[in-house]
Amino acid sequence: MSSQFISAVLLIAPKMREGLRLRWTGRRLSEPYVRMTIEVLRHFGARVEVSDEVIQVFPGPLHAKPITVPMDWSAAAFWFEIVALAKDARITLEGLRTGTWQGDERAIELWAPWVKAEQTADGLMLSPQGHPKGTLRTNPSISPTPPTSSSLWR
Repeated sequence: MSSQFISAVLLIAPKMREGLRLRWTGRRLSEPYVRMTIEVLRHFGARVEVSDEVIQVFPGPLHAKPITVPMDWSAAAFWFEIVALAKDARITLEGLRTGTWQGDERAIELWAPWVKAEQTADGLMLSPQGHPKGTLRTNPSISPTPPTSSSLWR
C-alpha cells in the first residue's frame, strides 16, 4: 500500500464520525512519509496513537495555526551525488535545514562517507570528504536512494 494512499486516508480521518483505526502490516518502504503525515496531524490538534501495526486517529476538530513548511529533502539527494562525484564541489542548498519531519533527511547518513553536510545560516553546505569506492548500500527508507546513487554502484 502506498504512503500517498495511507497519508490521504489519515488526513481525512479526524473528520470521520468514528475516526480511523488502520492496521499496517508488511514492508514499509515509505514509512517516513506516513510519520510526517502523523506529525502534521498532531501539529494541527489531531489525537493520533501509533503502535507497531496500528495507527489510530480519533475524531475531532483540527485547529488552524502557523506552520513552516521545510525545503524538500527528496530533491537534496541529487546534489549529494554531484558533490560526491566532483572532488572540488561546494554547494549550499539554501533554506534546507536539519531536524525536520522528513525521512529523506537521512540522506546525510547515507552520503556521509563521501559528503560532508554542514548547517550554515543560509542552509546546508555540502562538500566532498572522500572519493566513492566500493558499494553504496541503499537504504529503502530514503526514497531517492536508488536513482541518485546508481552511478556509485560497483
